[in-house]
Amino acid sequence: MYRFLRLAGAVTLLLVGLLAFSTSGYSATQNISFSLSGSGSLLNSPPGFEGVIDSGIFNNGYFTIFIDDTGWPVDNPGTPQNERWNYIISTVFTYTAAPNNEHWTGYFPLQGTISPPVVWRFFNNGDRLGGIIRYLNITITDNDKDGVIDQSELMIQAVAANLQAHIEQSKGVYAGWCGFGSMNGTIEDFDPTPMDMLTIPYGLLRMRDYSCAVPTEHMTWGAVKSLYAE
Repeated sequence: MYRFLRLAGAVTLLLVGLLAFSTSGYSATQNISFSLSGSGSLLNSPPGFEGVIDSGIFNNGYFTIFIDDTGWPVDNPGTPQNERWNYIISTVFTYTAAPNNEHWTGYFPLQGTISPPVVWRFFNNGDRLGGIIRYLNITITDNDKDGVIDQSELMIQAVAANLQAHIEQSKGVYAGWCGFGSMNGTIEDFDPTPMDMLTIPYGLLRMRDYSCAVPTEHMTWGAVKSLYAE
């Protein structure tokens, strides 16, 4: 009986040890908070924003957000029609005429599709994270309720995004990590030039070092890789 109890105790200790090793030695999670400030425009090619990471582990690093603009027209400098802006508004944005909540919302990618793809990156020395933005939503409020976007209505636009971090974009101390997150902020367009200000007061990434897979959405992966090209 004594030998049996010793054997049972040894097996129990072994199982406990294996469980502890499997949960702490093979997998880990980490929350990464951040805030961003930068500039850019939907009128640039590629459209997007870049700037400084102001807080969190990536503090004093840099970020980029780019949208694939394949098929978007280029403005003709000899005409006043603003072909590119008009295309974006008519193709990407939808208007909601709800009383006292009139607004336009731009969806990147378009609702129900995976195009145009949007990619993002965080850099800080040799450490890097990046991936796609599943949903980048830009909302413009129709303050005078006339269904026409005025310059004053572009001065403060709301931005919301869901981010996915891909393992093949994770470098440095984050090599082998993936995850997802979200962020909210504003775009400020004080004049009709293609240099708007992006401010993200707070964002959060939930990262892990397990169950990470390389993306397999072949339809847009070529466009995504071209946006990643350095």
